[in-house]
Amino acid sequence: MTLDPFPLALMAAHARRYPRWEAVDLYKLLHQGTRGSEHAAPSEEAAGEALERELGKMGPGPAEPLVDPIRADGAIARVHLRAWLAAGFDPHLLLAAFLETAANWEEVPGELEEALRRLGARAGELGLPPGEVTKLAGRMKAQGYPAAHHSEGYRILYRPAYRVVAARFLPPELVSGGGR
Repeated sequence: MTLDPFPLALMAAHARRYPRWEAVDLYKLLHQGTRGSEHAAPSEEAAGEALERELGKMGPGPAEPLVDPIRADGAIARVHLRAWLAAGFDPHLLLAAFLETAANWEEVPGELEEALRRLGARAGELGLPPGEVTKLAGRMKAQGYPAAHHSEGYRILYRPAYRVVAARFLPPELVSGGGR
């Protein structure tokens, strides 16, 4: 039996933390959890500049864990920038882990489509309108499952500031519970 990478309980935890999320925010979470961060790192220089810009303009936001696993196996996580800085970590260390993830993360074929199908059927349990995830999944499939931005409401309410990083590229003490 294989471990479900996106169990309802894990997705429900995100729904509780971000109760005003929308179908596209779930899609983004699943996209990141299956495809990693390659789309966000066109080059080392561009990724570094984007990180510096975001660090300079992110401002305050909600309390979030430092390392926020987005798969049940913990293989990949959102590393929240405010928590990273508050803990005194070097942004260049995070940038290096982000770039390694972009270069080395390997998607499991069909995993995103299956997660969208399964969770789309249970969207109501995640605080999302029934049918919205399924409709969005159909549109995204027709486009080859592109990356997506957070919904406007999510951006305004939760001010997301993070990098998607494979746990194997983070310092072990952060992944083993010290960073949560």
